[in-house]
Amino acid sequence: MNPILTAALVVGTIGVIGAILLVVASKIFAVTENEQVKEIQMVLPNGNCGGCGFAGCADYARAIAEGAPGNLCAVGGQAVMEKISAIMGQDLGKAKQYRAMICCQGDENHTQKRYEYHGLETCAACNVLYSGHSSCPFGCIGFGDCMKACKFGAISIVNGIAKIDVNKCTGCGSCKAACPKEIIFMYEVTDVPKRVIMCSNIKKALD
Repeated sequence: MNPILTAALVVGTIGVIGAILLVVASKIFAVTENEQVKEIQMVLPNGNCGGCGFAGCADYARAIAEGAPGNLCAVGGQAVMEKISAIMGQDLGKAKQYRAMICCQGDENHTQKRYEYHGLETCAACNVLYSGHSSCPFGCIGFGDCMKACKFGAISIVNGIAKIDVNKCTGCGSCKAACPKEIIFMYEVTDVPKRVIMCSNIKKALD
């Protein structure tokens, strides 16, 4: 027999056997996906903001199906929670809604720059150098780390400091996690404080 033909037959036979083994292995080791996971993921916002404490909506959907609380999606709110309740066949109660608040009024009209900063234009980087370049070391640095972290366009930099549009804020908490000055706070919509000190200066007042 022609050596080339023999080699081709051998290679072809090995390929067929390998394909058969792969098909058999895929059947044997196939992982059955929980249908609830797919249904839950479909009703979640899929913004992957991480506000629920999980890596993303897909990760949270799997966690819910495995017993995690189904009322942690701040973005979806009550509407999404009710859909998850229906899928899981259990009453999850009423969803809590949160909004972010930036406690700083130190814009360019009220503060000055202590030094000229030339470096990475991020709040985290500037904060490493003497707590930022603002004359108030406790206030907003203004490079917009929180704005970049917000997936819903709820934050903008106005006159040198961050401002939140409460109509766009979903309460996911991404901005709070991104702020190196820790001046962003989350409050429950149904329990807004009557009095809020819009300043994060922790220095004691002079006598």
